[in-house]
Amino acid sequence: MKLKEQEEKNRDELAVIEPLQTIKGKRPVLQDLKMRPNISGRKTNGTLEAHLNGLKYSSTKNETIVINYENIKHAIFQSCEQEMIVLLHFSLHQPLLIGKALTLGKKKSHDIQFYTEAGVQTEDLDFKRRNLSEYEEMEQEEREKAQRRRLNKEFELFTKAVEAQARNKIAFETPYRELGFYGTPNRSQVFIVPTVNCLVNLIEMPFFIMPIEEIEVAHFERIQVMI
Repeated sequence: MKLKEQEEKNRDELAVIEPLQTIKGKRPVLQDLKMRPNISGRKTNGTLEAHLNGLKYSSTKNETIVINYENIKHAIFQSCEQEMIVLLHFSLHQPLLIGKALTLGKKKSHDIQFYTEAGVQTEDLDFKRRNLSEYEEMEQEEREKAQRRRLNKEFELFTKAVEAQARNKIAFETPYRELGFYGTPNRSQVFIVPTVNCLVNLIEMPFFIMPIEEIEVAHFERIQVMI
């Protein structure tokens, strides 16, 4: 009975998904994207497409998520400058159910993120020292930089295509790293960066998104004023 009541409550709060108006033929696409939170399993991998009234994510397991443009509150594009991932993050007005059946852990989510890893997250330094010369290390670094530039460009072009498709219903924000600072919005310390409308940390989960218009009090600690 509790599960049934919770399911009914969840459905009352969920976004009403309008039927997707698909584009026949060529459309803006990003391939080989992972998604957070996962639809199923440890990692979800798939393709993100932009259509007339929303975005469609299709996983390799034939699972589908549709995000209507009208339901997007904040859209954020974060390039892979110092992080290892490049990402698109969507904060929603009304949540979507992500996962399998409710009784198996399907949860409401106000935040959905699609990302690609720009390189290997861990590296065997002993192996690197034994097998790569200084010249080979320089070549590898250049390849990694080229990979980052390519991914950043692909994501940037996709965001522009989505904005054009949505007809100004959404506009992607980008974080200003030079204005970032460390804070602890949850259990661990993370690097928080401002966008035009929010303070965000989109690397660590749970995500932190604070709309600037909702901030009422700012408290500064351990500030030394130099005269």
